[in-house]
Amino acid sequence: MTTPPSNSSDIDGYLNHFDAMKSAHTGAMLKLNDIGQALTRCKKDLEATQEKSKEDETSWRSRFRSLRGEITQEMKQEHTQRIVQRELAEEYRALIDEMELDQQSAMLSCCDSGKNYIRAYNTAFVKYAESQWNAAMRSLSPTLVRAIKLKRMALSIDGEGQENQLGYVEPEQAIKQLLGEKLTDVAASAVLDIKGEPVLEKIGLYRPALTGVDMKMFRLGAIGKMKMYEDLREKREALSKGKK
Repeated sequence: MTTPPSNSSDIDGYLNHFDAMKSAHTGAMLKLNDIGQALTRCKKDLEATQEKSKEDETSWRSRFRSLRGEITQEMKQEHTQRIVQRELAEEYRALIDEMELDQQSAMLSCCDSGKNYIRAYNTAFVKYAESQWNAAMRSLSPTLVRAIKLKRMALSIDGEGQENQLGYVEPEQAIKQLLGEKLTDVAASAVLDIKGEPVLEKIGLYRPALTGVDMKMFRLGAIGKMKMYEDLREKREALSKGKK
């Protein structure tokens, strides 16, 4: 479907804002993904450390019993290693707790950036649609305008007007209804081709998908979000006190 030319500079400010919000959201998602990857790695390392510690514990205790409590130098070293493994596991648990809070905080940031991204898209699309509409209205086909004029005159002959479910309709309203229905039907079957349209190629025809964003969190209102931030703050304080 072809569109009338328009002055794209009229919406450059909205497009620049869209680009900025898109970049900000992309940056927030990259940070979230980095945390998620690091968290996954730490959990795997913790699992491996716990498994190794369990195996070493079983092996050491078995040898300790078989030697009737006699501890060799090698066993002393292994005992030290067991302690190191347990301490390392505790460090992993503490780190994972911190990173899970970081992940939640990062997700909240992604929800905020996602909302700004969607708002910027909506505004840019609406402004572009308005510019296209105004351009089309300024360049209406003379043939169409002439036909509308003739049709209105025809409806006015002998005061005929038009009938609908509500009864008689004035010629002026009748032609508006006829024209609106016709154009709407044509538009409904039209196919929009965004190739060669810089604005639509940039923002797209449909709202951006917020892949990876927790939509339940995304839909939280201001009060719900404030509560989440407060919960995160309290949990961080609790973790901080636990370290001392």
